Amino acid sequence: MKKKFFASFLRLSLVCLLAFSAFTGCTAYDADDYINLPSVPTKTVTEEVLEPIIFSTAPISVIVPEVTTPVTTTIPNISVTTRLVDLFAPVPIDEYQGIISSTSPAVTSADVTVQVPDSLSETFAASEITVSDSDILTANINLPLQYNSLTQTQKELLLLLCSKVSSLPLEVVEFPADSGYTEQDFEIVYEMLISYLPSLWYLSDEYIKHINTTTQYLAGITMTYKDTPARITGMAEKIDAETEKVLAGISGMTDYEKVITFFEYLCDNITYDNDETSPYCYTIYGAFITRKANCQGYANALKLLCNKSGIECYTVPGEDKEGAGHMWNIVKLDGNWYVVDATYTDGGTYKRYDYCLTTTEKMAALYTIIDDRVVFPECNSIADNYYVRSGLYATNVTEAVSILSREISKAAKNKTYSLQIMCDSQETFDAVCARVFNPESSDNLFELIKRSNAENTAQISEDPVSYSASDKTYVIRVFLDYAD
Repeated sequence: MKKKFFASFLRLSLVCLLAFSAFTGCTAYDADDYINLPSVPTKTVTEEVLEPIIFSTAPISVIVPEVTTPVTTTIPNISVTTRLVDLFAPVPIDEYQGIISSTSPAVTSADVTVQVPDSLSETFAASEITVSDSDILTANINLPLQYNSLTQTQKELLLLLCSKVSSLPLEVVEFPADSGYTEQDFEIVYEMLISYLPSLWYLSDEYIKHINTTTQYLAGITMTYKDTPARITGMAEKIDAETEKVLAGISGMTDYEKVITFFEYLCDNITYDNDETSPYCYTIYGAFITRKANCQGYANALKLLCNKSGIECYTVPGEDKEGAGHMWNIVKLDGNWYVVDATYTDGGTYKRYDYCLTTTEKMAALYTIIDDRVVFPECNSIADNYYVRSGLYATNVTEAVSILSREISKAAKNKTYSLQIMCDSQETFDAVCARVFNPESSDNLFELIKRSNAENTAQISEDPVSYSASDKTYVIRVFLDYAD
């Protein structure tokens, strides 16, 4: 029988131009259609051409409860179960985009209601996770928050399977006749193996269940893999080599700097891809080796890098307001939890940091968590938010104008083509938009660029100016072009 496996992913329509509809010289465009953007060379990602060999995995050492005498080799009543993976939709765009010219009228921004999800079912919080001595795993596997939602029998089964699937080749995992493992137990555990343990990326979506006709418990499971054991081994070695290369560059960094490094690495090296013909786009192999991944691949890759560097990090499943699925991360820095959505980072010629170490409230404007087995930690601190730490966070109009002026001048000195700031609230965002996009204001973008041109050799084109602004994250971006 066929079963849907967790993951329907990410589908948001381009937000219509609301806040800036008053601009006669401002128009909304499709996702990648910025008007008058500078012709900066787009990022080129070198994609490795794979040999006809696929994955491999380093052994995963697990201490599990002892198993009594296995069932006989003749296993009755075989039923085949195929699990299908729903792939992800393209990354959402929630920004207003357009151009402003010196003849454009003043603007105001429309209010946006932020919808916070209803309280999740009472289950397990992060602080409640406990693992007994018999459940100890090596660093190759980091238990998900959902682990404590399992029954003791399911925990035992999960750890047993983790230890077995690392021993390739494997044909059948046999269970004792009195194991008590039901079909439902296995399906719950298998979904967790596939969804929340990045290191087990090589597991196939198909398996064969063997049922003991006397006890009706599972007598065994025939696990299947995405490729042959030899090829899996070779692919895992490539993943190990790539992750070690990334980790080699973080020596001496703070945890905040490590997360930013991982975030930017994913932006620079992965192209969002939802190719339903690829079995790897939602895995760490897709993220690290083929360089093509959907949101689950991004989230799994960030989790793996953080966990390997000693940073607590988990993946979070959710959906948008239309029910399309998505996955992101939460990370813990200096005792505070933060949301990180690495899928959202890649803007093409620039990086988006809107959801880099942000809050649950900001994420709730787009997505609702759908896993009610766990009460995920509340992310309500902005101490390590990227914009706050980078001096790009404005709490009033005067501060925003000052930051924009400084960043425009800095861009001219380095001849870079984009800059961005974040406002602390809808009120500040509205007021800043009304000031900097108003041709009659003494602090509009044209005036700020003129001041920069008077001070710097590199001359920025003054009119028109391209921009984007998000009333979900309160981020304003300005795109520059140069006269020479």
